Amino acid sequence: MSRDAFILTREWYDTRDGLEIAYWAWSDTGPCKIRIRNTESVCFIERDAQLDGLHDDVLRTFRRRELEMQSLAGKAVDAVYFSRQRDLLNFRDACRGIGVTVFESDIKPADRYLMERFVTASCQIEGEPITRKGFTEYLNPKLLPSESLPSLHAASVDIETSDIEGALFSIAVSSQVDECVFLVRRSSTAELTSSVLDGGAPIHVVDSEEECLQAFFQWLDVHDPDVLIGWNVVGFDLDYIEKRCRVHGLPFRVARAGSRATILQPQGQGDTKVPRIPGRVVLDGIDTLRAAFWNFEDFSLEAVANQLLGRGKLIQPASDKVAEIKRLYREAPYELCAYNLEDCRLVREIFDYTKLTEFAIQKSVMTGLALGRVGIDNQVELARKVVDDCQFLALQQQDV
Repeated sequence: MSRDAFILTREWYDTRDGLEIAYWAWSDTGPCKIRIRNTESVCFIERDAQLDGLHDDVLRTFRRRELEMQSLAGKAVDAVYFSRQRDLLNFRDACRGIGVTVFESDIKPADRYLMERFVTASCQIEGEPITRKGFTEYLNPKLLPSESLPSLHAASVDIETSDIEGALFSIAVSSQVDECVFLVRRSSTAELTSSVLDGGAPIHVVDSEEECLQAFFQWLDVHDPDVLIGWNVVGFDLDYIEKRCRVHGLPFRVARAGSRATILQPQGQGDTKVPRIPGRVVLDGIDTLRAAFWNFEDFSLEAVANQLLGRGKLIQPASDKVAEIKRLYREAPYELCAYNLEDCRLVREIFDYTKLTEFAIQKSVMTGLALGRVGIDNQVELARKVVDDCQFLALQQQDV
């Protein structure tokens, strides 16, 4: 059976049985999970490279094969295959110690698997579908290039808190099919004047942070968006939600089908937080606007919304925003919920106005970069991708 699809997220895992690659993809009949099992990692060394200086425990982890391929310097190369990615990385480090150059050891297995099949983002899946709850799974299917484009379902997410480490007040979500606010009620919180906001969005009142987080996760399960959008949504909203999950001993359940999600923290100066959410792409409004070459003197939601949409947030920028949010939570929770949801709506309308999701799709199709990577060292990453593709397409004489 064959199905057109569009790659959303990509991961790889070292398992007891070897390397496994997992892709989540959009299709017009629902989300798909593609599992590639018992595959191999590969890198390249020059044909005349001598590996006698490597320890036996490294020599036992790979097989070496001659190829009709050359490096950019015109020298013949061999492929070196590994059943686990960690063995490849250990081999690379060991080779550095004996002065042997290793090529393409930094290409992630999930990216290489697509590159070697000339798949950027759109693909055709040929294989036997397995029906799962909420998605279709394919085990070791054949992937072919395709020109299909997705119609992605996006949900805007925004939270309100006392501060970055403080109590959660509310979570608002807005998508093409549904929008609502989950409000945590505490003893100091005044009564709501209404449980329905302008436009018909309901306010769901819960008695604890745990219930609020669980209600939000349940909403994701029911409405199942392909894309999560927001304003600093990775650096603040999703990062905060994961931290509150750890405080309350809850799983960070924002991925599809119970997959493990996390927000990777910066490892060095200049690094950013990176979402790892299998099945759902995260597009931050600020990063995606910059990647799409939009220029603003001020990239705050208030400034961008006023410039593009002619309206801004419901709390005036001149006020003490944190103090006003705390006051609204205590004295006027209905107004806080309206403010929370309006931020979600502004983000959605900015994405629609600037066609940011369509931009991200086209960029992924053209470059092969993962759909959610639009804000992570774009120019450097794109340049490296061009070099990799040039070497692969121009010099390849046979399948690796």
